[in-house]
Amino acid sequence: MYLSGVLLLLLVARWCVQNKRMLPPIVLLPALTQFVWFVLGAEYAAFNRFVPFFHSLQYLLIAWSMQLKEKLDREHIHHPAAT
Repeated sequence: MYLSGVLLLLLVARWCVQNKRMLPPIVLLPALTQFVWFVLGAEYAAFNRFVPFFHSLQYLLIAWSMQLKEKLDREHIHHPAAT
């Protein structure tokens, strides 16, 4: 795992040098999140309860917003925030 992390950082550094710009940090967010969830968080019992709870809330928010968007599209309602 650590070897893969070092390899990832080396590949990112090479990409930055070749393209002469910084890699957007959001690109590394999934890898960082997985590391925190499954490596650092594995030591804490409360962490193993709260992560699924908050992840399910996030899922419900996304599903609800998609449902509202579909309703707006179906009923041809224009909402300024939907553009």
